[in-house]
Amino acid sequence: MANDQYFEQVVGDTRHVSPDACSFYRRRVMMRKFDIVSIGELLIDMTPASMAQNSSMVFEVNPGGAPCNVLAMAAKLGGHCAFIGKVGADAFGNMLIATLERLGIETAGIVSDGSVPTTLAIIAFDENNDRSFSFYRNPGEIKCCVLTRWIQIW
Repeated sequence: MANDQYFEQVVGDTRHVSPDACSFYRRRVMMRKFDIVSIGELLIDMTPASMAQNSSMVFEVNPGGAPCNVLAMAAKLGGHCAFIGKVGADAFGNMLIATLERLGIETAGIVSDGSVPTTLAIIAFDENNDRSFSFYRNPGEIKCCVLTRWIQIW
């Protein structure tokens, strides 16, 4: 069904709707691609998994970052989602992008930058099992170039 036909079906008789309102509706509602677009951090959570035989801590690598955690749940519930952010052009960055693609999250808004490593969050637990985080990242890693990706996918 063409956009104009759908618009008329939803609105009804468009003769009583201003041309500006019709145009706005078509641009903002009919052309919307995503239910949720999230901007922010996409990182690797290094979570303690076990102790090695030599008493060293063994860590498990997991995708993380609150904005993407929300998108992952929304996508699993059927939402059409997109992420805008930056990762390093490294094995961790590639893993994160592949994970989002497996979940059906649009990744066109992700900048993969060879000059910075993918952010790592090292998670530690205290005696009360409360978490603390240490981040290894390049300060200010999300820059204006990310906005260009947003314009392209929106």
